[in-house]
Amino acid sequence: MNEITNGTISEILSAVLIIAVPVISTLVGNSIKKLLTAFSRKVLNECNEEKIAEIQGVVAQSAAHVAQTYVDELKKSGKFTKECQQEALTRAVDTARQLLNWEAQSFIANNFKDVDLWLRTRVEMMVRG
Repeated sequence: MNEITNGTISEILSAVLIIAVPVISTLVGNSIKKLLTAFSRKVLNECNEEKIAEIQGVVAQSAAHVAQTYVDELKKSGKFTKECQQEALTRAVDTARQLLNWEAQSFIANNFKDVDLWLRTRVEMMVRG
């Protein structure tokens, strides 16, 4: 009787293991995949945040430079018109574009599509904010 019971138990355990191992392997594999994906997203988001902060620093420097070298003089002389305001915006965008390296411009293009529009919007935000 013990032999039959041991044999039956062995067969049942074998059947359970045959079913359980692939299921457990799939669950573990999916869990690892989800963890790696979440980790990759976190690292990517942190890298993107650093790049955006770096780019915005360049934009801020460009806006400040144009304000100091172009806008302040026109305001002192009372000649700061709407056209001059547009020219200042264009100069700040051009300066930012010149200061940004290829990698930064590619990052903007890949993530926000239009580099000039993105830079223009950032300069306007900094000037108004």
